[in-house]
Amino acid sequence: MNRIASSTPGRVRIRDLALRNPSRMERVESALDRIDGIHDIVPNAAAGSIVLHYDATAIEPRRAELMVDRGEPAPLAEPVHPAIASHLAPATART
Repeated sequence: MNRIASSTPGRVRIRDLALRNPSRMERVESALDRIDGIHDIVPNAAAGSIVLHYDATAIEPRRAELMVDRGEPAPLAEPVHPAIASHLAPATART
């Protein structure tokens, strides 16, 4: 799953429905905060997204994208319980 909504050198927007869960958002934000080179983290739980501002000379843009796609930091890769996933899905996607 590609979680990258947009990316430019020094900035990545991660979008994932699981980030609408406040505790997961907090864990992801905490894990990202420990990565050298990330300057600013802007979470938006209502939208299920996080914007990262990072030093593009310290973290190569492609590496930043690969980290996110691989589920790094680890809380991004945690499975979502099916009952929670259906609750987080947009109303038009629910059956």
